[in-house]
Amino acid sequence: MAGPKSPKVQVLLSTYNGEKYLRELLDSLLAQDYPDTKILIRDDGSKDGTIDILHAYKDLPELEIIFEENVGAINSFFELLKRVADDTDYIAFCDQDDVWMQDKISRAVTDLEKKVPCQIPGMYFSRYAIVDESLQVLGYSEIPKRGPSFENALVQNIATGCTVVINKQARLRIVEELPREVRMHDWWIYQVVSALGMVIYDPAPSILYRQHPSNIVGAKAGPWGKWMNRLKRFAKRGRLQLVTEQAREFMRIYGDRLTDDKKDILADFVSGRDRFLKRVGYAALRCRVHRQTFVRKYGFKSAAGTESGLITATRGIVLKFKILYFITNGTLGGAQTHILHLASYLTDDFDVGVAMGVRGPLWDSLENIGIPVYHIPSLVRSVSPFRDILCLHEIVQLFKAVKPDLISTHSSKAGILGRLAARLCGIPVIFTAHGWSFTEGLPEKQRRRYILAERIAARWSTRIICVSEYDRQLAVKYGVGRPEQLMTIHNGVPLSPAHEMAKTGKENPVRLMMVARFSEQKDYQLLFRALAAIKNNKAFEMFLVGDGPLLVQSREMVQQMGLGNEVKFLGARNDVPVLLAEAQIFVLISKWEGFPRSVLEAMRSGLPVIASDVGGTRESVIDGETGFLIPRGDVDILQDRLLKLINDPNLRVQMGQNGFRRFASKFTFEQMLEKTLKVYRESIVPQAVMQK
Repeated sequence: MAGPKSPKVQVLLSTYNGEKYLRELLDSLLAQDYPDTKILIRDDGSKDGTIDILHAYKDLPELEIIFEENVGAINSFFELLKRVADDTDYIAFCDQDDVWMQDKISRAVTDLEKKVPCQIPGMYFSRYAIVDESLQVLGYSEIPKRGPSFENALVQNIATGCTVVINKQARLRIVEELPREVRMHDWWIYQVVSALGMVIYDPAPSILYRQHPSNIVGAKAGPWGKWMNRLKRFAKRGRLQLVTEQAREFMRIYGDRLTDDKKDILADFVSGRDRFLKRVGYAALRCRVHRQTFVRKYGFKSAAGTESGLITATRGIVLKFKILYFITNGTLGGAQTHILHLASYLTDDFDVGVAMGVRGPLWDSLENIGIPVYHIPSLVRSVSPFRDILCLHEIVQLFKAVKPDLISTHSSKAGILGRLAARLCGIPVIFTAHGWSFTEGLPEKQRRRYILAERIAARWSTRIICVSEYDRQLAVKYGVGRPEQLMTIHNGVPLSPAHEMAKTGKENPVRLMMVARFSEQKDYQLLFRALAAIKNNKAFEMFLVGDGPLLVQSREMVQQMGLGNEVKFLGARNDVPVLLAEAQIFVLISKWEGFPRSVLEAMRSGLPVIASDVGGTRESVIDGETGFLIPRGDVDILQDRLLKLINDPNLRVQMGQNGFRRFASKFTFEQMLEKTLKVYRESIVPQAVMQK
C-alpha cells in the first residue's frame, strides 16, 4: 500500500545577468533530497549568457522557464508568485548566485509541517553560511536575538529571501492584492506572515550565500561598521520615508484583518514616524543600542522580555532575573564549556553568576568576560561527611547572599549538594546530567551507590536535563526522577569560522586526532592496540590532546607498543578547533560516555568520526554515514574501521560532509539554547515574578 504523498514544493527563481554562478545554483536545486520539487524560473530580460544557460536546462521535467522583459527583482518575484501552480503546498525563494544545501527543502517542509497549522499563513527562514566566490566558508549570518515578530517586521527585515519558504495560505494572502510600494519582496512577505500567521526560524544554515563584488552588502562589517551603516540609513530621510510608506501600504491592504493590538501598534507606528523623537527611537532600534522593540503607548519595551519572558519592566526600569550556575570543578571539560557558552551568551538578558569549588580555566575565562565567580573551597569531588556538611552550610550561605531566581547545577557532587541547598533556600533548581555516574561501563558498586544518591537528589529538583536520550531512558529505568521531570536537550556547540573546517581529503600522512582526558573513562589501551596492528599498512599519525592522571601511563604504553613515531601527545590545548582543522579523522574510544561534546566539535569541523558505541554517542554519530561506531572493547572492528578511513580519502570527505550537515541541523548552540531557555522559563516560580 502506497504511503501518503509528500507535499508539493515549487522553487521561484528570478534571473538577470547571472551567467557566472547560475549553473552551480541550478545543479544544487536539482540535487535536493526532497522528492516532489518543481522549479519556476522567470528571466528578467538578461543581456549576458544567462539565457543560453537556461536553454541548456529547459528540457528537464523539473523546470519551467519564462523569458520576459525587465521589471526589476521585486516585481519579477511577485510575477512568479502569481504563477505558482494551484496544487503547490510550499513555495521557496531563490537567488541566482547561491548554492543550496542538499536538505534545505526537506528541512523547511518538515519544520512547517510540524509547527505551523496548514490553515494559517506560515513562513520558514534560516541562517546561512557566507562563502566567497569559490565557496570557501567565511562565516555565518547573525542569529536574530529578538526572534521574528510583527513589531520587528515593521522596521527591519531579518528574513533573508533566499532562505525563505512559505506555505499555500501565505501565498494566497500575498497575491490577493500586491503592494504598490515596498522595499523588497522578502520584507513584505515577512511583514504579511508575521501579522497574519506564524514565522519560524531555523538556526542551522540551509544555503551557501555567495559574497562577491556584485552583492557585498556588509556581511564582513564589524559591529562598529554595522552601527555606522545603520546610523547613515537613519540620516537618509528618503529611506525612512520608504519604510513608512511600506507600513501605510500594509495598513491599506491588511489593516482590517489585524488583531486590535496589532492595529494599535501599526497605527501608532505610522502616525508617529515623522516626529523627531520617534525617528531617534527608530535609529536606536536599528543600531541595537538598547536592544529594544517599538510598541504602542510606552514607545519601547525590552526585546528580551518578548523573547524569553524572563525580564520584567516596572515604570520603565528593566529588572533582570538572576541565574547562578553551580559546578564542582573549573578544569577543562564538556560541562565547563557548556556553562561558559550559556553564561557568556545570557549576560544581556540575565544577571549571571557561576559558583565552583576547584578553580581552573573556567574561572579565568568567566573573569575575563566580566561574569561574577564565587569560590566554595570546601566543594571537592571526593566524599567526606564532615567536609560535605561544612560545604553544604557554605553553599546555603552563598545562595542566601546572591539570591538567585534559578540555580543550574552541573556534575555529580555539585548537583547533589547544590540541589539540597536550593531546596533549603526555597529556590528553583535544575540539574543537568552530563552523563550519569551510574551509566553502563562503570563499576557495579559505584553504580548502585550513585543510583541511590540520585534518586534522593531528584526529589529536590525542579527539572532534570539529560544531554542525551540514552541518559534520560537510563534515569527512567532506575527510577531517578519522575518521567515528567526529565527531559532531553542535546549538547550544542557554536558554529565555527571558516579556518576551522578540516581538509579531510589530505594524505601523507593521514592525521587522526582524539581530544579527551587521560582517565579511566577513555580506553587508550584499546586504541593503542588497534594502531599497533595497522601501523605497517599505511602511514598515519595520531595526535592526542588532553591531560589527566593516566597520561604518564599512556606515554609508557605507546613506547612499549612501538608507536613512538606515530603517536604525538599535545597536552591540554585551548586551540582545539584549529587542531581539528589540521586532522582528517576524529577518534573517541571510551568505556562509557554521556553525550560527548568533542564528537560534535569534530562534526562541526567536517571530520568523519570513529567512536565507541557507548552512552548517547549513537545519537550524534550515524554508523556508516557520518563515521563508524565501535562496540565497547572490540579491537578487531576498530582496526578495520580505522583502515577503511585511512585508505579512502573520498569516504573521509563524504562522511565528513554528512557529519557537518547533521551537526548544523541538530546540534548547534542556538538549538540547545532555545530549549534550555524554555526550561528556565517553566522553572522560575510565579512568586519570583511577583517579587520582581
